[in-house]
Amino acid sequence: FFSGQAAAAAGGTTMHIDFALPINHDIEAGFTAWQSKAALSCIDYGFHMAVTKWDQATSDAMAKLVAKGVNSFKFFMAYKGALMVNDDQLLAGFERCKELGALPMVHAENGDAVAWGQEEIFRRGIT
Repeated sequence: FFSGQAAAAAGGTTMHIDFALPINHDIEAGFTAWQSKAALSCIDYGFHMAVTKWDQATSDAMAKLVAKGVNSFKFFMAYKGALMVNDDQLLAGFERCKELGALPMVHAENGDAVAWGQEEIFRRGIT
């Protein structure tokens, strides 16, 4: 965190918003980990929290993070089996963001199509 921010400050940047990833799909644990990384921060910073699963616990945690200053959440439609949420989960997340006054962001790829393409490449022996 510090070295990147120091370089940014040298170039005149005064604010950094980092993509914070959950730990085992737990956004509160991810937030705590990113706060630790930012302990030596030398410019202002904020977090853009990734949502990689959807359930009541995630919905509840989003409210807690908004109360701590997180006002944007990223939803992945890519990286099937790791970070990807499905359409129903994405829409539920959008609704929750609306309720909380938070900004949703989408990593918009067709995760199913990308996974299929990856399998096809290996099936054809293109490595």
